[in-house]
Amino acid sequence: MVEGAKCEVYTRKEEFKGLRKDPITHKPMIVYELSRNCSVEVVEKLSLSTEEIEERAGMGIHTEPGDKLKADAITLYVAEKRKLKIEVKEGQTSTHGGHLISTKKRTIGEIKYPFQNIQSKFALPSEDVPCLTKSSKLLCK
Repeated sequence: MVEGAKCEVYTRKEEFKGLRKDPITHKPMIVYELSRNCSVEVVEKLSLSTEEIEERAGMGIHTEPGDKLKADAITLYVAEKRKLKIEVKEGQTSTHGGHLISTKKRTIGEIKYPFQNIQSKFALPSEDVPCLTKSSKLLCK
C-alpha cells in the first residue's frame, strides 16, 4: 500500500465507485477501481507526526516520494470532493491508450489483484503477496 500528498496514477481503465472509508484513518474518501496494468507513484510525501509515521510503518505503508505500486488492479482512495480530471494518452509510444491522473490531495493506493506472474514467483496466496515499491526491491531477489 502507498500513501502520499500527491500521486501520479497510470491505468488503462478506471471506474468511479463513490465514497468509502479509507483503510488507514477510516475517513470518507472517493474511491476508484483501476485495472489492466496500473500503477500509483508517490510524488509528494504527507506531513505526518512521528506517531502517525510509526503507525504506518507497522502497517507496511510506503510513503516516500518515488515509491511505486504496480498491479493488475488497484483500489485508489482520493481525498477529493469531485471526480478527478483524467488525461488520455492514446497513440503515443508504449502507452496504448493509457489514462494519466495527477492527484493534488491525499491519495492511497492498495493492491486489489496482483500480477499473476509475481504471485506465482512467490508461490503465495493472493492476500500474502508483498507490495513491490522502490523501498522494498529486496523482496524480489
